[in-house]
Amino acid sequence: MCLCGGKSFSGLSQTRVTLTFMAQKTPNRSFVNRLQLRLATARFFSFSLLVHVILVVLGGSIVLYKAQVEAPDFVAGEGSILTDQNTVAMPPEAQPEHKEMTTPEAVTPQIAAAPISAITSVTATASQFEMSNIAATVPVKGVQMASIDKGLADKMAALGSGAGMKGGSTRMLGQREKLASAFVGTFYDLKQTRNKKPTNITPDEYHKVFRKYIAENWKESIFAEYFRAKDPVYATQIFTPNIPAVDGPKSFNLEKEVQPSRWLVHYRARVSPPEDGTYHFVGAGDDVMLVRFDGKLVLDRCWYQADEQLHPERNYEYGWSNIPNGFGKGKAVRAQAGKYYDMDVLIGEQPGGLSYAALLVEQEGVEYPQDSKGNPILPVFRFVDAPLADPEPGQTYAPHMENGPVWKAITVDPNGGDSTFDQFFGKKN
Repeated sequence: MCLCGGKSFSGLSQTRVTLTFMAQKTPNRSFVNRLQLRLATARFFSFSLLVHVILVVLGGSIVLYKAQVEAPDFVAGEGSILTDQNTVAMPPEAQPEHKEMTTPEAVTPQIAAAPISAITSVTATASQFEMSNIAATVPVKGVQMASIDKGLADKMAALGSGAGMKGGSTRMLGQREKLASAFVGTFYDLKQTRNKKPTNITPDEYHKVFRKYIAENWKESIFAEYFRAKDPVYATQIFTPNIPAVDGPKSFNLEKEVQPSRWLVHYRARVSPPEDGTYHFVGAGDDVMLVRFDGKLVLDRCWYQADEQLHPERNYEYGWSNIPNGFGKGKAVRAQAGKYYDMDVLIGEQPGGLSYAALLVEQEGVEYPQDSKGNPILPVFRFVDAPLADPEPGQTYAPHMENGPVWKAITVDPNGGDSTFDQFFGKKN
């Protein structure tokens, strides 16, 4: 309905009818007169249409204005208003569970002013773990253990022991699922050729092969003739209890193809310290533990030490293992936070039986608790703040600090190239 007065609208209508009637009822008029009447009628129609359009627009504006001044159903408090347009809902599987951490029981000795971290979120790809620190005393493993929330440990177990969780000793060398921040471990069996023919290698020859590998700057071609596992594993620390030697091949699904002796695993990553400092890698391997950092051999502590290529600065006799001279303290390395360094670790087993690999880290200027012999109890060298895997019955870990610093890592191409994890697996930026 038009909003103009009824009287004016009626007058316009009468005029239009009169003009139309005149145009139709004057057939005898001249052509010019008839054309003038037609043009007058057309102008009237245009004017009428324009008036109606204006009235419709004005009416709509009034309605919109009334709608805008209506009071809203919800008035936000102080701060910005959160709307559906700027709120992103997390998918159910990505939402972190909020679990309460059990309070650790009294631990001897207690170490004050050191954090224990709880995991608050885990992505599906495990590319990163977000941590929130809560103050607590730090337990010393191998001296006395504190309790760990079972729910947290079970949640971490879903990712495999390569990230430091439960999962049995068969996973102690790493998990087969890809991780963005981890060592990449490559398995070699020196008893077989790449075509699975026996090499008849002796224990002495086994030592000569990996010593040549170290002497020639970790050149992968040294292992080219030997059997190599098709798939790598990913590990966020290299720290195992005394496990059966068969668990080496079993970690790579090779227990049916590889006998548990004279095998090696080469781990690679690019690493960065949590803070600037001077560090020493500390550890030992039954039977092999060699560490290269930034292109230099910095730790050499294998069971057989007659062919040692680098003598440790100190020996820590924890009494946990019968390895000669105990754990070795490696050469000092200076590292800057935010800068990444190439790091290689070689472990292995020669005769079979039991095996272990334990890599710790000691930072100069930091005071650590000590055992009765004066040896420092050191943190595990690791990339994830998570509990270690539960050992099997009869297995134990070397004495260590339970909750130490976390280094950063970039997973590298397991084939030895220069590409990073994301580039290798097709996740280019």
